[in-house]
Amino acid sequence: AAAGIVALTTMVERLSEAHERVTKDAFDVILLDLGLPDSQRLESFLKMQAWAPQVPLVVFTGLECV
Repeated sequence: AAAGIVALTTMVERLSEAHERVTKDAFDVILLDLGLPDSQRLESFLKMQAWAPQVPLVVFTGLECV
């Protein structure tokens, strides 16, 4: 790692937990799995985009068809 660069991560297992975090804390980027237990596929993306429209989203999934 380059000197002076610090990367902090926050991990949650449910979209509802992510909602709590993005409304309380500031994030530079969000890594979003489309296969969370309480939200699936496009629904997850649309909700996160609405909750944190200013934060870039990187989407990944293990689902075969999105």
